[in-house]
Amino acid sequence: MADLHDLVARARPAADAPAGLPLVSLSDGDSADAVVAGLVEYFGADDARQAVGLVVAGDSVGYFDRADLLDLIEVSTRAIGAGEAALLPGAPDLHFLLIRCPVAGCTEQRLVMLFDEEGAPACPVHPGARLGPVP
Repeated sequence: MADLHDLVARARPAADAPAGLPLVSLSDGDSADAVVAGLVEYFGADDARQAVGLVVAGDSVGYFDRADLLDLIEVSTRAIGAGEAALLPGAPDLHFLLIRCPVAGCTEQRLVMLFDEEGAPACPVHPGARLGPVP
């Protein structure tokens, strides 16, 4: 985001703000990116926080709803394990693994990215046989 004035221009009108909003006091020299980072932290700390008012140099200039923040941040895809904060360094090297029915002549096969021998799927043609990696 270019500057604080761009951020303020994206805020909802102060006249429409719900009463009793918590206010964020800013000065003209504040970085818009730092303000957005602060808002992400503020809303992220408590799901009950739904809106916040903006005051620049003592003047009420608008407010942001929690949902408005999604338009202000850059969202990217997350790697496997990101939800548990268990990211490994580097790029994931996942690839498909071909699993087949072990019964001779059976053509049932699947491509999987993760395989657990104990939880291997049953062959739909031979219910007693479990699909497994191709030797």
